[in-house]
Amino acid sequence: MIPVEESAGLTFPTEQRNWSHTGYVVLLALFMLVVMVTIGALVKTASPQNGDVTHKKPRRTKVKRVRIGGTEIIKKKAGIKKAEESSRSCLDALLCRPAKPEVPIVLPAPPFGIDLQEPTSSEITIFWSAPSETPVPVDAYKIYKRFHMPPQPPDWSKVDKLGADVLEYRIRKLTPERKYVFGVASVSGKTESAIVESELVSLKKDPVRPGAPCELECVNRTSNSITLSWKPPRKGGYSRIHTYYLMMKDLEDGAHWALVATLQAFDRFMDYRVTGLKDLHAYRFRVTAENAVGIGPSAETVTLETTQLEPGKRPSEPEGPIKFARISHQSITISWRPPLSDGGKPITGYAVEYREKDSVQWHKAGVCGADVTRHTVGQLPEDIEFYFRVVAMNDVGNSDPLVGGKVKTKLLEIPLSRRSSFRMPSRIDNTRDASGAVDRLCAPEMTST
Repeated sequence: MIPVEESAGLTFPTEQRNWSHTGYVVLLALFMLVVMVTIGALVKTASPQNGDVTHKKPRRTKVKRVRIGGTEIIKKKAGIKKAEESSRSCLDALLCRPAKPEVPIVLPAPPFGIDLQEPTSSEITIFWSAPSETPVPVDAYKIYKRFHMPPQPPDWSKVDKLGADVLEYRIRKLTPERKYVFGVASVSGKTESAIVESELVSLKKDPVRPGAPCELECVNRTSNSITLSWKPPRKGGYSRIHTYYLMMKDLEDGAHWALVATLQAFDRFMDYRVTGLKDLHAYRFRVTAENAVGIGPSAETVTLETTQLEPGKRPSEPEGPIKFARISHQSITISWRPPLSDGGKPITGYAVEYREKDSVQWHKAGVCGADVTRHTVGQLPEDIEFYFRVVAMNDVGNSDPLVGGKVKTKLLEIPLSRRSSFRMPSRIDNTRDASGAVDRLCAPEMTST
């Protein structure tokens, strides 16, 4: 028989009222259980530092089952309070724990001495030097490149990563006729130094053979010589012209083309005098240029004829100006060019003379052969200004002198205490050229005129 309670004329079973109170209690218990499980998970991940808080495993909360009105519910005992206090202290330690100090990042020293060599239309070699001092060891190097696009340069593009013992790299697959900037950075672990940039470089096309020399013409003719002049090719083949080849053909003797001279391309304006020709004879000449790739096509003259042999005259003065080279404290090397006219007689030689600035007396320095246009004057006093002149000679007589500008010997920097023991070199040492060979074609003369 279910008990019944009467209220305000209504009757409710006693068991229904007990079920309503029991539902609220069960929901509250479940909510508290979820809160405790969440706090326990947070406390478990917390790790106390410096002994401030000792992490203790919370005791398991004791529960017991109680029957209320025929329904079992879970009740927590007083141990819940202690577990909550322990969890709260651990959570406070987690939230209030001091932050770890930041470790400073140390970068390696950058490389230096960036150099670019051997450029082609699509490749270039980059060199660099390892840093002499670096706070951290260098493990590798990274190579970068970017286009030159002002005003705002584009971002760096990584090319490759190399070992620490590699100090050069051949960069390939570049775009021809573009301007590039290259860079290198030192790498240590996961850190990288600043990028050291190279100079701006413009990639040109691959070199080819040069074109033919320009404006080849005859500038003078005598009974036994023809003087030619020309200019470099308009198309150099993207490479420097370093040599010219002059060839000649005697049209009346039916000879083949013969090499006359091999000339170094030092000047923009080239000229050469071909001597030893026959009078009233017809000749033709060719000139070809050579660069790093090879020899290009030739430029050819029209038929040129030497003049009739005339009664001998004195030659014209040598062609100037007189050039000075290898100036030392006791010697000066001078050079000149042959005269335009030999007077109808072959040039037999050249006489070289000199005088001091404050003197009017000329001294003979030497006599050179007809095929020599360079002479070293030695045994000169140091720190003195001189004038030089050159005279061309043939069987008829001497030409007017070609006078050069003023030139000064260098000062020999030797302490006064050692000058007494300093021995001047012999006369033959003064006539040595850069290769050490003695210039024996010019015999020195020291007699005054």
